[in-house]
Amino acid sequence: MLSEAATCNAVIGLDVGKFSHWACHVSRRGEVLGSGPVANTEHDLDGLLGRAGAGTPVVVDQVRNIGSLAISRAGLDAEIAAPLAEDGACSCLLSVPGIGPRTASEPAISINIGDFPDHDHLASCCGIAPRNRQSGKSISSVSSSRQGNKRLKNLLIFSCSSLSRSKGRFGDYYRRCRDRGMSTGRP
Repeated sequence: MLSEAATCNAVIGLDVGKFSHWACHVSRRGEVLGSGPVANTEHDLDGLLGRAGAGTPVVVDQVRNIGSLAISRAGLDAEIAAPLAEDGACSCLLSVPGIGPRTASEPAISINIGDFPDHDHLASCCGIAPRNRQSGKSISSVSSSRQGNKRLKNLLIFSCSSLSRSKGRFGDYYRRCRDRGMSTGRP
């Protein structure tokens, strides 16, 4: 990827926003070939990428949420997923609704799941295990830990939030838990 970037004629940088992005198309010599707003729609992003030409590298400043459409239209999802196609943990994560190549690639890149003896230790490393507060003999579980891999924790929380609105079995499970009085962990 770095060798390809060194030989490119131009690059597109996207400062992403909710409804529109600011695109800057710069030549190898530093000339600004184009600069202006682009709507956050498939049609407008495809138009920008088509005018830039095939193979033009795209740099996106926010890879999650508001930058996800720009990344998928630039074909970067496939670039991210290709090196991890043979990874068993990544393949398993991709089978879960709401988890795409970028979400599945993060745990495969940042941790070795085989290093953990059980799911409790893995949850602790990810920062999603409950933190226990103990006073004398009284133990109460208060909230999730503030330790662990914060990037991975945020990624898992965003994925679970999208599943809570789904109509499938994960959404049904979430609604059953809420009906039983379980908290979402939010104040």
